[in-house]
Amino acid sequence: MKKNKLFIVAFLGLAMNFSQADVADSIEKNISSKEQVAQTRQNNTQEIEALFKKLDAAALANHPNAKVSDSSLKRKGSVYSYKTKLTDDQGVQWKIQINAADGTVINEKSKAPKNKSKESNSIAK
Repeated sequence: MKKNKLFIVAFLGLAMNFSQADVADSIEKNISSKEQVAQTRQNNTQEIEALFKKLDAAALANHPNAKVSDSSLKRKGSVYSYKTKLTDDQGVQWKIQINAADGTVINEKSKAPKNKSKESNSIAK
């Protein structure tokens, strides 16, 4: 009976050692996976930022002194387009749509600035 108890205790101790090693190995793999996910996210973010800079440059090519006020990436079917709004030195607002795959301008619209001086139409009494 003593031998059986000794065997059981030894077996449980050995099993616990294997279990601890498996847990440690699993933790290392989990940490490594989390680091890989974080690195992938960082790489993707950098790639997206680089793409947006290229698309902004394509939008600004015809309006070099304009300022970007808004931009978005939209998908219609299988085509991604980049929509951006610019305002140039004269206050003209531009809406530009660019093919995100190749950087070509798809559509461009302008809106003249509103007259800032207000005329008074009040009647003196």
